[in-house]
Amino acid sequence: MRPYQRRKLPKCPKCGSEETEVSNVEEEYDVLKCPVCHHEWKYGEASRPTARPPTISKPVKELRSLLSSYLFSALFAIGGFGIVLWQIFSPVRIILFISIIPIPLILVGIVLFAFGFATNIYTLVSMLRHSSVSVRLVTIPLAFSLVIFSSFGIVMINTMHETVYSGTSVIDTRKICDQVFGLINEERKIRDLPILSFDANLQSVSQIWSEELAERRVLEHGDFAARMEAIEYGNFQCGEIIAKISLVGIGFLQSPVEREFIDGWLASPGHRSIMLTPSSGFLGVGCAKNSDTVYCVADFRFD
Repeated sequence: MRPYQRRKLPKCPKCGSEETEVSNVEEEYDVLKCPVCHHEWKYGEASRPTARPPTISKPVKELRSLLSSYLFSALFAIGGFGIVLWQIFSPVRIILFISIIPIPLILVGIVLFAFGFATNIYTLVSMLRHSSVSVRLVTIPLAFSLVIFSSFGIVMINTMHETVYSGTSVIDTRKICDQVFGLINEERKIRDLPILSFDANLQSVSQIWSEELAERRVLEHGDFAARMEAIEYGNFQCGEIIAKISLVGIGFLQSPVEREFIDGWLASPGHRSIMLTPSSGFLGVGCAKNSDTVYCVADFRFD
């Protein structure tokens, strides 16, 4: 017996009579007949109208889309922040496009965090401008999470100076030598002092000494007079300034390494007086590095 046959049969849809009878039984449905008006119609599981699936309103669909975008962006921001914290203690560089384009991995983390944070702000603004009140109300708890992301950004900026800028494996000491040489003469030119000429002997001596300092991990002048005697400059007025910069402590917002050397020497009265000696003369710059520190030596010979 059909399930509906355990209860009263439906009324006739034509005359409304309740004296409905089963006229014929098919596999998918039954044929019912009204004895009053003789109307026949199909009735059964297959003939019953199928229930429509519940429809989702447009605001709900848009809210789902916005929340998905927000959560996806939040994962970017959290992942970027995690990379930054990781690189504070274990700096790594990567190579892009299978060519020599070394960049600090921490930069990748910063870009990911900035992208996620900016996208979250855009999503919240879109939700606030939505016509649906329910969508706008959802922005309240999300705004608190954005405040948390903001605190992450503040922590990231405050700790950026503790990161390794790019690692000594990327530092070009040859380039630093040339730039330090040029910057010293720029500082002298600003003060109307004579420009110093390049001296190959001074450059060779300063380079050898910088390499020894980097290997021994010390900062000292050693026997400077003996080094000048070795190149037959013992009878000239000579001077030497040296410095080292640990790459642990150089952040993305700080000056380049060569500028750090110059600023450090200018801030030291003894080094400043040698670098800005009024006499004309010659200059040679050497630069060397070890795993985490760059050493620079500038030797002068004045007339």
